[in-house]
Amino acid sequence: MRNCKWMGVFLIVACLTMVASCMQNKIEQDQTKLTEPPPVVIKEDLTEEEPPKSQEHLLSPVQFESHMIISTATDWRQDEGDTLFILVPPLDSDFEGLAEKVKNLVKRLIVLENRPENISIHIFDDVQALDKVANDPQTEDLNVPVHYLAKYMASPEEGVYRNNLIIFPMAPDSNPVVQAMSDIIDFDPYNW
Repeated sequence: MRNCKWMGVFLIVACLTMVASCMQNKIEQDQTKLTEPPPVVIKEDLTEEEPPKSQEHLLSPVQFESHMIISTATDWRQDEGDTLFILVPPLDSDFEGLAEKVKNLVKRLIVLENRPENISIHIFDDVQALDKVANDPQTEDLNVPVHYLAKYMASPEEGVYRNNLIIFPMAPDSNPVVQAMSDIIDFDPYNW
């Protein structure tokens, strides 16, 4: 029985020694991990893509507060270019700087948003006027002219409507205020 006691004590001491040895190895491995620098990962392509630069600096500060493309049509032009119908906030008879606001909007839509050159843009400040012209370009509704602010028509080929911007395109004789502000401008958004 004495031999069993010593044998039991021997086994316990041997087990404790093994556990202590394993713990020591584990501690040494953890310390090695802490002192080793992390592995270096080399990427094949080290060039970073730059975020696209804003081109807002190309526009003047005189702009509409906002705009919304209400609809786009391709059946209004013979070359099947896009025709955009744009709604801007109501001007409420404040037409100061209108031509510059329209030029900025056209430049934004074509140059900054990368639309093709063969395009027409109709700008309104009233949704009912926009709907009437979109459904019937020859409308004679007397409420339309004051809200139909501008029409821009461009084509990459030399033609009748090469870069024409018309302010108040439906100015009737019956509205002398709108007719006085009506203007046709040769406007190229790429060179303005």
